[in-house]
Parts: sequence; C-alpha cells; structure tokens
Amino acid sequence: MSDIIAGRDGNLWFTETRSNKIGKITPQGKITEHLIPTPDSTPVGIAAGPDGNLWFTEAWGNKIGKVHTH
Repeated sequence: MSDIIAGRDGNLWFTETRSNKIGKITPQGKITEHLIPTPDSTPVGIAAGPDGNLWFTEAWGNKIGKVHTH
C-alpha cells in the first residue's frame, strides 16, 4: 500500500503500488480492489477532488487517474 484517504462516500481508498490497483475499504470492513487499465502504472498519491471523485497519479504510466465515487 502506498497512500490512503477517506472518501466523501464514507469509504477508505488506497493505492496498491506494486499490484497496479486502487483499493476500497467500506465501514463494514469489506475490501474491494480495482485494477488500473494502464499496465505497470505504479499508482501513488491519492487525493479527494472538489468534484467528489478521487484522483491519483500513475507514476510509471505518466498519467492522472480518476475514481468515480458517486
């Protein structure tokens, strides 16, 4: 795990740098993982945006990714 943030949706969201995924933990403790489509993107740094979505960097993918949380 690289970074973790509380989303406006009430869940905790985190980057999984080595697995190329974004993870979510619900208040009930359920963990869900979402694979990033860019191969070997190395997701790091996740932040909440003013639009309610979460934004993260794809360090090796040279991109910014977005997670829709609503």
